[in-house]
Amino acid sequence: MRIANKDFIGGVSVAVIGLVFLAGAMKMRIGDAIEMGPGYFPMLASGFVVFLGLIIAGMGLVRAGLPMDRPEWRPVLASLGSIVAFGVLLEQIGLLPAITFGIVVGAMGDPDSRTRQTWVLAIATALLGWLVFRVALGLQMPGLRLPPFLE
Repeated sequence: MRIANKDFIGGVSVAVIGLVFLAGAMKMRIGDAIEMGPGYFPMLASGFVVFLGLIIAGMGLVRAGLPMDRPEWRPVLASLGSIVAFGVLLEQIGLLPAITFGIVVGAMGDPDSRTRQTWVLAIATALLGWLVFRVALGLQMPGLRLPPFLE
């Protein structure tokens, strides 16, 4: 019985990621449904992710033996690169450029993406992110900052 198909591998991957976040949530105070602690929602959300991952993996077991296509690495690497770019750049140069470059790096995963449309989307999303997180929610994060080597 061959179980190496996309659904099984993807479902197990999602379930493992959910378990990692569930372990992190369990280190926080959970509370109860009336007085929720800071770990309550992350615990519920990661538990739901584990549940969905197991359902997807189960569907992969049902379809065991179907041939699996060769994975597409370009979208995977671009998605991971966009997350890393956002995380690194947020602290260094601020929210606006971090969102912008995160989207531009993520768009590199699609060979059909157009440069002008990508930049318009990235800038519009960055401005919307700034309006939501800085203006509406008042979160204390720099909108735009000079890189440390230019200060």
